[in-house]
Amino acid sequence: MLKLYQFKITNMWYKIKELTEKGFKTGQISIELGIHPDTVRAYRKMTPEEVERRINSPYNNHRKKLADYTGFTTDLLKRHPYLTAPQIHDRLKENYDSLPQVSDKTVYNFVETLRHQLAIPKTKEPERQMSKLPDTLYGKEAQVDWGEKNMITVNGRWKKVYFFVMILSRSRYKFVCFQDIPFTAASTVYAHHLAFEFFGGVPERILFDQDVKLVVSENLGDYILTKEMRAFVKTAGFMPVFCKAADPQSKGKVENAVGYIKKNFIQGRVFTTVEELNRQALTWLERTGNGHRHATTKLIPSEEFEKEKGYLKPYAAKIEQPRAQGRLYTVRRDNTVSYHSCYYQLPNGTYTGDDTKVRLVEISENEIEIYDTIRGDFIISYTVSAIKGRHIVKPEVLTSDKRDASKEESLLMKRYQGKPMHDRLLLYMSTILEDRPRYYNASIRVLWELFSQLPDPIASLLLETLIENKTVNAFDAFEIASALLKRHRLPPLKKMMSRYGRRGQRQAPAANLEPLRSDITSYDLLIEELSQN
Repeated sequence: MLKLYQFKITNMWYKIKELTEKGFKTGQISIELGIHPDTVRAYRKMTPEEVERRINSPYNNHRKKLADYTGFTTDLLKRHPYLTAPQIHDRLKENYDSLPQVSDKTVYNFVETLRHQLAIPKTKEPERQMSKLPDTLYGKEAQVDWGEKNMITVNGRWKKVYFFVMILSRSRYKFVCFQDIPFTAASTVYAHHLAFEFFGGVPERILFDQDVKLVVSENLGDYILTKEMRAFVKTAGFMPVFCKAADPQSKGKVENAVGYIKKNFIQGRVFTTVEELNRQALTWLERTGNGHRHATTKLIPSEEFEKEKGYLKPYAAKIEQPRAQGRLYTVRRDNTVSYHSCYYQLPNGTYTGDDTKVRLVEISENEIEIYDTIRGDFIISYTVSAIKGRHIVKPEVLTSDKRDASKEESLLMKRYQGKPMHDRLLLYMSTILEDRPRYYNASIRVLWELFSQLPDPIASLLLETLIENKTVNAFDAFEIASALLKRHRLPPLKKMMSRYGRRGQRQAPAANLEPLRSDITSYDLLIEELSQN
């Protein structure tokens, strides 16, 4: 390394000297050699004697920019010799606010110099040390996991299938069942039931991932199971054991089984129906999955199972298959789901990303129920619209706990709580949401600003006018209210807040509006009473 460094210094000095003698300027030499102009100037000033001193003392002839951080870097390299220069640069930034701005090349040279001086070669990061566990006792343990894979259909399209796998740890005897929709807490319990019936018994304990279909929450090893799984564990009589997060080695037997099913059974198979796929899976288990010699144990799982099944605890529970789980539908960004050419509104917060799905169950020809796909929780039900192209929304969606209601909406509903116009206001808000959901929140802010300035009689009159004329633009409501106040000689509204203004459009003056189609003299008495008070 030292000779290479000496050669670079000497070679650079001679090149710069040669180009200078040919009449090249500093900038031209910088471009030609790909170095900084300051470096060119520094080399030009060097005499042959200075070059000699520099190449004979490559590491100590000048103070390096990172010299103050030598101790920290040295300690880091001794403890973690596998760290790269970019990683060390990041650690320096993390620990020193005063770190000077240096290039990646400077950091690399600094680290490599220290490695050379301290004789610390770069090594690989130490891997987790493992040891093979002794064979599990017969009937002692099973492992469970889930998988999913796209299959080609008879129509040439892709269909994603989801499967549940349970394997007995000692004999490696496997069970698998498929669905064309994700597993829920209920369908997971039923899959366990099918596995125990297939095995003819229950192992003492079962290893799981910390899956939301099984676990509600976890606190330092104390797991709270879903109500479905909690009841089933009590009935079946096994002990659930949950592995640490991101630790697939803890249940490597079932991890391998999932990969085996994907590559040996599913790959190249054409999907027709779930029922046919499950039938094919059972015959594959008998023929291949449990019938071939296991690569690790060198034993045939079906033969080993004949020994193990006598150690399993009896299982006689009767569990009904979960009712028709319906089809999966994609949730749109506006928290709606499209069904038979209509859009049905879901509570705000249902949409969590492009892959958000809900399960839609057809209760009858005219009634649908919508469920969460993960926990199976009921979300909402709707009567199916006979008219296509409609946006269907229930009023209670506006006040649902799942809806991220704005502050103004809450204030608006609280202001008229218990008053005659409360239900009419809720209906009007529902109309806005149905007609223009994208502008719902902004419209509610304008309505709150408007109604907070109006006496109740005028507010009631305005609301009836809006509903009668099917006016859903909150800015038009503001202009109509201004005309009403002017007609009844009441103080005008305060000026609209600019952040609610319509960009690039002028609001029509109130004088040009004809907001009322019906006679309002019946409200004069209310206005007079209000003025007297």
